[in-house]
Amino acid sequence: MKIKFLSVAQPVNSDELVTNFTASVEKDNDFGYEAYTFVEPSQGVSNRIEFNENEINIFAGATTLKLRMNEWILNVFNIQATPNSPVSNFDIWTYLTDFNVSRDNQIDIIEFKYILTTKKEDLDSKIGDYKITLTISK
Repeated sequence: MKIKFLSVAQPVNSDELVTNFTASVEKDNDFGYEAYTFVEPSQGVSNRIEFNENEINIFAGATTLKLRMNEWILNVFNIQATPNSPVSNFDIWTYLTDFNVSRDNQIDIIEFKYILTTKKEDLDSKIGDYKITLTISK
């Protein structure tokens, strides 16, 4: 199977960032989630996107984002500038605004939109708006 990955990111006060690639993908079902695992070709980083009817988890290398439909979800990142420096925590809030799955005999299309902020329910602290489209060729 192949995945066509399209990400359109609109960071606050910055130009739109588009990531678009095609890669081999593996599909599985784990613990109530439909999951797709693939390697992002420019960085060689393994990615996994798993979802059920109202929740999405994105794993990209050491980074994880949890999204839930119409809910603010706290995602805590541990950041270490150098191997000898202390670890700092950085809070990111996610809010899943749209989520749609369409299927036919040839392809599955998974589309979702979300917001990232640094503070819960505070759009003044918005990092950006994101739209992901996954087109899976069977």
